[in-house]
Amino acid sequence: MKNLTYGSALLFLIMSCASDSSQNADTASIREIFMQDYVSPKNKWGFVNRAGKTAIKAIYDDLQDFSEDLAAANYRGDWGFIDRHGKVIIDFKYKQVNAFNENRSVVQDWNNNYLLLDRKATIIDSLDYSYFTSFENGYAVVGSPISKGLIDKNANEAIQPMYADLAVLQQNLYKAFDGKVWGVVDATNEIILEFGFLSVESLSPSILSCETNDGIQLIHLPSRRTAQYFQKAFPYDNELALVFKDGAAILLDSNFQVFSELRPEVIEPIGEQMYRFRKGDYFGIIDKHNNIVAEASYEFMNRFCSGRLIASRDNYFFVLDTNGNELNDEAYRLAWDYKEGIARVISNRGIGFINRECQWVVDDRFYELRDFSEGLARFQSFD
Repeated sequence: MKNLTYGSALLFLIMSCASDSSQNADTASIREIFMQDYVSPKNKWGFVNRAGKTAIKAIYDDLQDFSEDLAAANYRGDWGFIDRHGKVIIDFKYKQVNAFNENRSVVQDWNNNYLLLDRKATIIDSLDYSYFTSFENGYAVVGSPISKGLIDKNANEAIQPMYADLAVLQQNLYKAFDGKVWGVVDATNEIILEFGFLSVESLSPSILSCETNDGIQLIHLPSRRTAQYFQKAFPYDNELALVFKDGAAILLDSNFQVFSELRPEVIEPIGEQMYRFRKGDYFGIIDKHNNIVAEASYEFMNRFCSGRLIASRDNYFFVLDTNGNELNDEAYRLAWDYKEGIARVISNRGIGFINRECQWVVDDRFYELRDFSEGLARFQSFD
């Protein structure tokens, strides 16, 4: 990102040598001050596999999920990275770290410098930003809370921090906010969709939802076909999108043709072409043909995943299938959405995982347990 001339590089080297001792002292003092107030948690973190067996012992103060076969780990206040066998790959010497994505991670050292690393701990460059996102398709959004741009994997600026907001919309396209209105740009900052919208969201790889003063307009990017105007529009789910127009809940296909009109009580999609409707204080489920799958008897309802949905009634959580049947004999104190065919639940004994048939696949013996990532899940045991 920065090119040094020979003279400036030599001067930098001389100054660096002269200030090495003071800089190291400053770094040490920052860490020492931090550690004076640091309290190592009593319940340490480790990883279990999908069979519920300990894969990495619980010796860490904190952990992040595995990403690209590496997990960020905090050992006695310092962050580094370990592999799937618990081997230290990048030493515990950082104040903060972010998960690897596309062989890049942004870390903060104890001198409060932000560094861009690869998996071999090679420093690609230092970063003069305070805001970062993970790399996607070769780029990351960087900047500050008030100005954002784009860098490539070598820390070269593809877009200078010039937008009040910038975010990934879909592959190699970004929604950009100039402080007044939104538009769409690519990684070279070429304008793909002119600025002038109140908001821009992606509904599918080819369809955007663009809000104007008149309502929401759907735009098919390749052909620039449009459908307008709607009060609300949700992302496509298996080629169908739920939109609201003049009080009606409508399902549109990818050609903007009406597939069906749903009952007026419908409020939002919940995955796998199922939709949540509301009666009074309770929620129920209908399908894309307007058939009631589950009556409105639940106080809370998540989304379908792997053919299962988590809902609650009277402060207990239940597992529903796509026919609206409750599958669990034991009511759970809390449950999260299914991911890859299993769901994390809390019983009276602790936290574990159940499969689609509500059988325990990881026993409910943990004090804390997180979802699986790359085949391993973070856990804390009861002390």
